[in-house]
Amino acid sequence: MKKKSIIKNEHGQTIKSLKKFKRGLKDSRKIDRINVIILAFRGKNRLEIAKILGFNNQTFGEYVKKYNEGGLEELLTIGKAPGRIPKIIPDIQEELKEVILKTPSEIGYAVNVNWNSRIIAQYVKDVYNINIEASSIRRLMKRMGFTYTRPTYVLMKADEEEQKKFEEKFEDMKKH
Repeated sequence: MKKKSIIKNEHGQTIKSLKKFKRGLKDSRKIDRINVIILAFRGKNRLEIAKILGFNNQTFGEYVKKYNEGGLEELLTIGKAPGRIPKIIPDIQEELKEVILKTPSEIGYAVNVNWNSRIIAQYVKDVYNINIEASSIRRLMKRMGFTYTRPTYVLMKADEEEQKKFEEKFEDMKKH
């Protein structure tokens, strides 16, 4: 007696076309998913496939269900893991963005002229009572669209005439 296929809809795919498609993939998770379908096409049952590929039976079942419902497109759609809930919620991020657009001295927080990750972390701790590392602040700032730049200083009392004379002298010195 022939085993009943667990693939309900082949979506026009064959073992050969799946193998060819698989060769172009780099993501091992997607390759594993296609291997599940190839083995199912060959008539292997759930337990055999789970044992061959080292999958949990439930994981295998999810892959077959996805393929049956939406073909390769559905099977190869890998969602993003939800991840940890952020310490700084979006509302606080928006407030923080507005604050950072000003200097620390403008908001009366610190004597510093510029923000840095340690000052921001301390500000978040003082204002929102959230302990967060400076490295996490740097990642957050990057996600919020901020970039790290070093401040440039302008010598207010510098004499442009003297600077030009020095540059000319310096060029002469380099030649000799």
